[in-house]
Amino acid sequence: MTTTAGTGTFARGELSGKVLDFCQVLQRMVAEAPKGADALPDGFWEPLTAFVDTDAYLRCSQDYAAIVDTERAEREFGYDARAYATSMLTWDEWTAVAGAWALSPSYWEYTVMRIAEFTIPGLPGVVYLELEERGGFSGQPGQVSWSNTILLFEFNAAGKLGVLRLGVADYALRTWPACHPSSRVSG
Repeated sequence: MTTTAGTGTFARGELSGKVLDFCQVLQRMVAEAPKGADALPDGFWEPLTAFVDTDAYLRCSQDYAAIVDTERAEREFGYDARAYATSMLTWDEWTAVAGAWALSPSYWEYTVMRIAEFTIPGLPGVVYLELEERGGFSGQPGQVSWSNTILLFEFNAAGKLGVLRLGVADYALRTWPACHPSSRVSG
């Protein structure tokens, strides 16, 4: 369904579909990464490059250093998360740190709360995505971290992702409540 509002149009369309596919592919890749290996296999990131303008890609985030405990990631889980301490990552920087995380005993799951696509004549398309994310490390079901995350995917004229803006709200690095309806942990 398309709705006209002001000078723009918003709808769930082709770009929204790309965003949902991107998230599903990334989740599968994290799950299938060879945990404990020294490196990812050649071509590991190829499934995501179908969605991304890797030369122009920037991952921009709010004060992520205040959210990610890089020392704990290294000490307890063996991966170098220091790149997350910066507010902007290129494709090569993001794949390096995300790859290290994927090789660790990590997992990631999410629930799509809202998604909307916006197109304005003369400007690249934008998709707003709100996720409830849950993640952590295998073998620690009582230590699930969760967040409400808002992402803005900015696409170029060719329909490739160029800029990913990330905002994390209510990120507490706390144990997921067993009584919460989204929890798979019975309480």
